[in-house]
This record gives sequence, structure tokens and C-alpha cells, in this order.
Amino acid sequence: MNQAVKKSQEPPVGMSPIRIVVADDHPVVTRLRDRETRAVAIDVMKPNQELFRDALKHTHRVNIGGQSCAIPSLEMALAMKFAPMISLNRQDEDKLQDAHDFIRIVKSNPDIDMEKLAALGELVYPGGGTELVEKVGQVRRGEKLNL
Repeated sequence: MNQAVKKSQEPPVGMSPIRIVVADDHPVVTRLRDRETRAVAIDVMKPNQELFRDALKHTHRVNIGGQSCAIPSLEMALAMKFAPMISLNRQDEDKLQDAHDFIRIVKSNPDIDMEKLAALGELVYPGGGTELVEKVGQVRRGEKLNL
């Protein structure tokens, strides 16, 4: 297990270490669960897809509770919602949550750099940049997203 994954197994700020357990280690994600309820507290994505390998190149740093965190750029956040939203391997209820998040991000941010967005969409799949930009257009026009 690499150093980033080991660090990801530490509890998020504000959560007691005795309540967190690494319950599920999958090829694409490590799920940190509450020891008592077994509810997923956080999913830590592994950098085994091109988009996720590139993710930390598109961040800015913020301080939360005295801990420095890398937050994805607006365009990277949209690309990271787009990828699972269109995945053939994702449950419908999870795709709908991704779509909800995607819509909220677009509606809350009028200044999306469409050129950067298209480039990041290409990391999802060849031609993904065009589809990602079109999805933003659908939201802005008030159209229904087709998943």
C-alpha cells in the first residue's frame, strides 16, 4: 500500500480515530467506514485512472482546522463528478447523486473555464471533453441531463 493510501486511512479532521476503520479496499477506492454504524465516512479515490492521477495537479490549498488540504479546481471537481456520472459500472442512485452535485456546482459557478474543462474531460475518455462541455451547457439551458 503506498504512502498516500496509508495517509488516507487516517480519520478526517474532527473524527475520532477509534470510530474509523478501513473496511473496504477496492481497486479504485478505499472506503473509510464508521466502526459503529458501518456507514461510509469518506471514499478515497486511488490514482489508477488518468483523471485521478492528474487531480492533484489542479488544486489550490486551504486550511481547515489547522490542517492544510488540497481542494480540486472548479473544472477538476466537475470532471471528477462527470466521470462516475457516466460510468457504466455505477449504480443508478449513485449516478443521480453525482448528477445532483454536478448540477449544483454548475449553477453556483458562472465562471467555468470551458477550455480547461474540455481538456480534463478528455482524461475521462477520448471525446469526453466535448460531452462534458455539453453537459454544462445542458444545465445552463435548464435542460434535463441524459445519463
